[in-house]
Amino acid sequence: MSVSAVFTPKSIAIIGASTQPGSVGNDIVKNLAHGFTGAIYPVNPKGGTLYDLLVYKNIGDIKKSVDLAIICVPAVLVEQVLREAGKKKIKAAVVISAGFKEVGQTELEEKIVAIAKKYTFTLVGPNCLGVINAHLQMNGSFAPTMPKPGSIAFLSQSGALGVAVLDYAKSINMGISKFLSVGNKAALDEVELLEYLAADPQTKVILLYVEQLSDFKGILKVAQKIRQTRHPKPIIVLKSGKTTRGAQAAQSHTGALMGNEALYDALFRQAGMIQAETIEELFLYAECFSYNPLLRKDRVAVVTNAGGLGVLTTDALINAKLTLATLSTETVQQLSSFLPAAASTHNPVDILGDADAERYTKTLQIIAKDTNVDALVVLLTPQSMTEVEKTAQAIVNVKHTFTKPIIVSFLGGARVTKGIEVLHEGEITDIRFPELTAVGLSILHRFGVWEQKLTKPSIFRDIDHAKVHQILDTKKAKKTWLPEVDVLEILEAYNLPIVPWAFVKNKNELTYAVSVCGKKLVLKIVSENIVHKSEAGGVILNVTDETISTEYEKLLTHIQKKYPDAKIDGVLVMQQLEQKGMELIVGGVRDPHLGALIGCGMGGIFTETFNDASFGLAPLPSAEIMDMIERLKIAPILQGARGQTGFDIKALAETIARVSQLLEQYPEIAELDINPVVVCEQGQGTILLDARIRTF
Repeated sequence: MSVSAVFTPKSIAIIGASTQPGSVGNDIVKNLAHGFTGAIYPVNPKGGTLYDLLVYKNIGDIKKSVDLAIICVPAVLVEQVLREAGKKKIKAAVVISAGFKEVGQTELEEKIVAIAKKYTFTLVGPNCLGVINAHLQMNGSFAPTMPKPGSIAFLSQSGALGVAVLDYAKSINMGISKFLSVGNKAALDEVELLEYLAADPQTKVILLYVEQLSDFKGILKVAQKIRQTRHPKPIIVLKSGKTTRGAQAAQSHTGALMGNEALYDALFRQAGMIQAETIEELFLYAECFSYNPLLRKDRVAVVTNAGGLGVLTTDALINAKLTLATLSTETVQQLSSFLPAAASTHNPVDILGDADAERYTKTLQIIAKDTNVDALVVLLTPQSMTEVEKTAQAIVNVKHTFTKPIIVSFLGGARVTKGIEVLHEGEITDIRFPELTAVGLSILHRFGVWEQKLTKPSIFRDIDHAKVHQILDTKKAKKTWLPEVDVLEILEAYNLPIVPWAFVKNKNELTYAVSVCGKKLVLKIVSENIVHKSEAGGVILNVTDETISTEYEKLLTHIQKKYPDAKIDGVLVMQQLEQKGMELIVGGVRDPHLGALIGCGMGGIFTETFNDASFGLAPLPSAEIMDMIERLKIAPILQGARGQTGFDIKALAETIARVSQLLEQYPEIAELDINPVVVCEQGQGTILLDARIRTF
């Protein structure tokens, strides 16, 4: 694919050019004619001229080569137009026209994709806004705004949102390198575009607005590759529709906990992509990354002319898990030499309400030199003697002298407006409210240290693949929940620690079960019609070798009475666990297109009640598994809170890693649910008590 022909064409044909003002075909020609210096070829069967440009009746009439065709004709004509463009040997086409898959016309969309493949040109869209390269003054869209050239690229699945973002970016003097509305993504998706932008020297930060992604592994691979380059580019993503539940079976605890949101959150986290929750955050993060170096260490100094704001900001920094810098003795002495006696020379540094621009300048220059300081937050309130514009310029001057992140908050309204304009002109990150400065710095720091957590997934070699293949091959046609005996055998094949167990179909086999499992036992009904055995009364605890026969009969009688139509396969006899431990859940749910999501969390009968779970995408790196565990609300208990003995987190991590490998190696497994996984005290491992597997 020639993505470069989309963003840096030397010649553009607009097929569907129109003389009607306000129409898409007119606006695109007008936008290009008012800036783009390459060749522009409007195409319309009526011919004539448009904005002093010759209008061609057919793309074939253009004698010179065409790099990019922008199509804005009715959907029913797009197929014919693309064939003609393909014969012209175009390199790329942007189909603005709507009326394809988004309105149910999937077949029509498939036809234009086939044409693009036949003639080997890159296809963007259909149903999109268009493309912009601000550095070439190329507005190949019907957006009315040409943004200032800059270092931020923006890929959007929504054309309307793209227009708003471009307009707002211009209003705050934010520079854009490239913009593309991807539309239906019939042929070209985010993976190829990210690869292109990763190599684009004019792009420093990449923004994404997405409604859905179809190639998780591709996104994960290219995003991690971008993060590991010498000069990593932040990818900031705003995802809509996260609260819609994914298409998973809710019969398992894992499936019930996992929604669409968990799947995307796991992708973005493992890919090292920064997730914005709102459009406001999208711009906040974009400014932070565009105007600042990465924050490798977390020591922050605060300079303010209002003590209360300094305290509020300090609280926000601590809550964001950043460190308040301890200023060096030399720095404190230098500050004391000129600041008023009432000023605070320790962090946060309060230079008092009468501070002028010169006082700000001296203070910032001294603190910026301090090797104990990694980043600065500068706060200002417009008091009667405050020199707002001069102070803003002083901050700009300091920023261009030092290579440390500086984030500013001028708190106020009309009196700080011109100062904020100076900050924007000087490419200083200005944040409306001081508490949000901590948010911006925490994002810079999280990105700056992300690669330190990048590890490879563990690969276990002690797996009995022949056993797993044998079980799954015999069950492929059923596409259902596997019998529990098969599930236990699969887990054993993956060397997962299961309590001693035996499956019995009649009373004659109970003696053997006792010999395998011991004298204190649990009985569990085995039936494909009974998913949650505890709720059904299908579990009996505290069974002994002496009472097993009676309890066996009691269990069957109860189930047959309560579920007369249920097919009873037998009874599972398991050793009753005596070891102390915490009950967790470990499992996985697979999206057929996006991959397997592995989850862990609070287990037992209250799994959904407390909803304490974290997720990651298989295959899980070791660091990501530990991060999943640490994100749990119960993590402090696992680690040994308040002097208590901790639990075997290392063994839990290995259990999660083996489950991740199982889901990764066997895509026919749709859902796996192990509940509970008992995590024993430190050094005593984990024990699996119950599990279910559903196949596609």
